[in-house]
Amino acid sequence: IPLPWDNPYVFHILLISTLILGIFFLNLIILQYTDQYKPVALLCGFFLLTNGLGTFLTIKLYPDLQGLGFLIASLSTAVFSSIYVERILGRWEYVVIKNIANNF
Repeated sequence: IPLPWDNPYVFHILLISTLILGIFFLNLIILQYTDQYKPVALLCGFFLLTNGLGTFLTIKLYPDLQGLGFLIASLSTAVFSSIYVERILGRWEYVVIKNIANNF
C-alpha cells in the first residue's frame, strides 16, 4: 500500500470525511441528551459496519482513492442520524413530557 500523501486527493477526502463525522458526533450527543441510547448504538454499529466494509472494498477496488470508504460511511451515518434527530426534535415536547412522566 503506498503512503497516503502520495495522492493529493486522499488528504481532501479524509478532511471532508472528518468534518462530516463531526456532524454525526453532534447528532449522537443530541440523541444521548434525549436518552435515545438504542438508536445511538445502532447508528454506531452501522458506522462501524459501513466503515469497515467500505474501507476494505475501496482498498481492494480503488487503491488510489484511499479514504473513500470512510467518506461513504461518514456521509451515510450523518444523513441517517440527521434524519432521526429531526424526527425526535420535531416532537421534542412529547419526548420531554414522556421522560418527566416516566420519572414520577
